[in-house]
This record gives sequence, C-alpha cells and structure tokens, in this order.
Amino acid sequence: TTVTTTTVTAPPGKCLMPSTEHTEGLNVSQCGNVSVGHSCIVTCDTGYVGPGGTLACQFDGSFSGNIVCDTTTSTTTMTTTTMTDTTTTTTTMTTTTTTTITMTTTTTTTTTMTATTTTTTTLTSTTTTTSTTTSTLTKTTTTLTTTTSTTITSTTTTTPLLCTLGLPMQMIGVDVTDCTNIERYNGDSCIVNCTGAFTGTPATYVCLPGKGLFQGTGPSCQEVTCQGGLPTGPYDNSSCANVAAGGWCAVSCLPGYTPQSAVYYCRN
Repeated sequence: TTVTTTTVTAPPGKCLMPSTEHTEGLNVSQCGNVSVGHSCIVTCDTGYVGPGGTLACQFDGSFSGNIVCDTTTSTTTMTTTTMTDTTTTTTTMTTTTTTTITMTTTTTTTTTMTATTTTTTTLTSTTTTTSTTTSTLTKTTTTLTTTTSTTITSTTTTTPLLCTLGLPMQMIGVDVTDCTNIERYNGDSCIVNCTGAFTGTPATYVCLPGKGLFQGTGPSCQEVTCQGGLPTGPYDNSSCANVAAGGWCAVSCLPGYTPQSAVYYCRN
C-alpha cells in the first residue's frame, strides 16, 4: 500500500484560493493570487441569494472572513484557513432561525422659547394759561400751568429659531457634535473640530438670529499619515505608502530572502 501526501504551499506574501469542494454556492474566482493585507470579493452562485462578503488575506498566508449565501432560509457560513506550509480547509454549515421582536418607544420633547421686547414711549405735553387782571390800584397776574403725561406701551413677541443649517456636515474628518448635541438658538455659538485621523484648527460657528442658520468657516482638516518606522534593507514596503492613522500594512521580504512577512500599524 502506497500513501501519497500532497502539501500545497502558498507563495510568499500570498494566500491560496479556497478549495472549491468546500465552497458550494460561493463564487471565489476573485480570490486567487491575493497579496497579504488585501482582500477579495466573494459572491453567491446561481441558485443562492445573499450579500456574499469579502475574504482578507492574513500575514500568515490564511484567509479570514464571513460569507453569507442562502438557498431558502438556510445561512451558509464559510470560514477558510490556509496555513503557510499545509493547506487546511474547514467548512462549517450552519442553519440559523432568527426571530426578531422590535419595540419602538418614541419620546417627543417640545421646547418653546419666547422673547418679549417691551418698548415704552412717554409723551409729555405742557399747556400754559396766563390770566391778567388790571385795576387802577392793584395789578394781579395769575399763571396757570397744566401738565399732561401720556404713556404708550407696545409689546413685540419674537419666537427664536433653532439653528439646523449651515454646518460643514459633508466635510471629511469634521466633527460637528458640539453644534448638534445641544439646541442652538439666536446668537449661540459652538465649535467644529477635526476628528479621527485628521488634524487642524477648530472653527467657531454662530447661530444667526431669526434665520435658523449657522455662520462660520472651516476648519481645514488634514489627514494624518505615517511616514516612518519601517525596516530598511531587503524588504518590500510598497503597501505601506500613505497609510492613514489607525490603518495597517504588510511588509515582506524581497525575492531571494526568507519568505517572512510582518504587519505594521500606523498609530495616531
């Protein structure tokens, strides 16, 4: 009796395509010759429905990812692990029944703010009446002064507008939560910051009275990328160019050197 064992080894810095005998219902044609740190798209074959998914090529030469393709109510989950020296394929078939109960509670809070402007106008009218009586012996002069005061009061009621427009909502790397977490009305101000892997000078926005509109400019946020910290020598660092903060890349040996690879992370 002769036993023949075949060992399939992944090329340096690559992942082997998952075995088709364990991927029924899945189209993995795009997963051949995938480099470490990259991924491929897996779709559902004819007769199967679902979103499919992606498989990521790990630095140890294996694929990792969750793929969903259904025939009727069954969920097929494929997890494929390919080792550097020996190809091992594990297929797990799982049938999942999910019952979802959704309860929605809606709370409505209405805040009414009323600004009252009172204008007081005082009009003063002075009437002077002079009466003169003359006789041969006595001259009498009588002066009569009458003062009339009129007060006119007018009241104007203005309802302030909540500012909801004018913020740089579409700018990448911008955080406007200081302007949206708290209701902003006439003359209120808030700060717009850069967030995540972006840096820049914060900007102040002011709620314009009676318009419901914020006024302000900026900020100008620049993405932070890693420029150093990689090894020098017979290495392939090409996948690490312009990696943003929080990202990662794979560094591998050049041809002719021991096929080892490592993952480098860009810290913020």
